Amino acid sequence: MFVDVSSRLQVARAITDISQNLVGKGKGNVDVIINAAHAVPMKPYMEREEESMEKLYQTNLTAALLLARHFLPLMLRRSTGGQYVTVVSETMRNHTRAVDASSADYAASQWALVGQHTSLAAWAQQQHQQLKTEGVVHCTLLYASGAQLSYPTPARGASQTANRTKEEQDLVQAAQSAVRAICARRETHGTTPADAFLNTLWALLPVPWFVRCGWVWGGAAKEKEM
Repeated sequence: MFVDVSSRLQVARAITDISQNLVGKGKGNVDVIINAAHAVPMKPYMEREEESMEKLYQTNLTAALLLARHFLPLMLRRSTGGQYVTVVSETMRNHTRAVDASSADYAASQWALVGQHTSLAAWAQQQHQQLKTEGVVHCTLLYASGAQLSYPTPARGASQTANRTKEEQDLVQAAQSAVRAICARRETHGTTPADAFLNTLWALLPVPWFVRCGWVWGGAAKEKEM
């Protein structure tokens, strides 16, 4: 299933479909949610239409909130629990660090992602402790390298082409490190290039996660349930 997460309607339909045809029929569970859908504007904020801001927020933030609202409570009810992962720009790791001055809405979406992840992690812990829920939801915040998330430039493109082999090796190592952080249930980890992380994730996560077929993946402005 491929869903355009910039469309709230499509996200809602996907949630309903997964709930009814996967979870509802006992064919599997949603064990891991990875919020990696990432819209990066190509034009400065002041030069874009207002609609682009709304689509960016829907892709980078709202889709993640909708998935959490529906599936986190289900994870808490199961003895196996689940895992909730959010990928954000590494510039959010330190609020004093420089961000792109031409993209205020993008910066806002990234800070909002950090806030929603932190809040949901606290909520899941509170639910488990106070209500004695059967499952535990472990939350990991991954800071992604700006090389994969910032605006593309001709100079950077040429540099990446010239050093592709070494860079790809570095990206795979960083991705493996990120997956180990998830498996170890660390609260935060960074930095890791987002694309490399997603490309190697499926080959490295523990087998039971695949067997239970409970996946929701937001990547490249798409959401996928495997």
